[in-house]
Amino acid sequence: MKKILLLLFVTALFQVNAQLSPSNPVVDAKVIFGGDVERAINAITVPDGKFWVVANQNGSFILANPDFSYNVNLYSGDIAPEGFKIFHPVSSNAFLYILCVFEYIYKQAEILLQFYIDSSFSVGMVSDNVFFAKF
Repeated sequence: MKKILLLLFVTALFQVNAQLSPSNPVVDAKVIFGGDVERAINAITVPDGKFWVVANQNGSFILANPDFSYNVNLYSGDIAPEGFKIFHPVSSNAFLYILCVFEYIYKQAEILLQFYIDSSFSVGMVSDNVFFAKF
């Protein structure tokens, strides 16, 4: 009985933790220095078709929508969608602050194509999630 209860508890724990992170694999990891993105005019833009998840940060970084009409402070675990801008407010010590992000691709099909693009056979996409391979 104790083993069954423990198994149910561990299974529930894994299910809860599985919902806290994106299901797509990490494509890239980036380190952004505050001095490189100081002020809104030097903001870095999240590429199209991708989103970033903040892994760690020190200092204050700002996430703004593409036209800068709305912005919020970034914290660990926050998500920056495609087209949004990230910058560091004006500071004399901006180069001391860093932001670490994980980059994800929205579609699983795009991830698979990226891995097969350098292989010895050609891979193409017929439609979403349907591939063909030519050897």
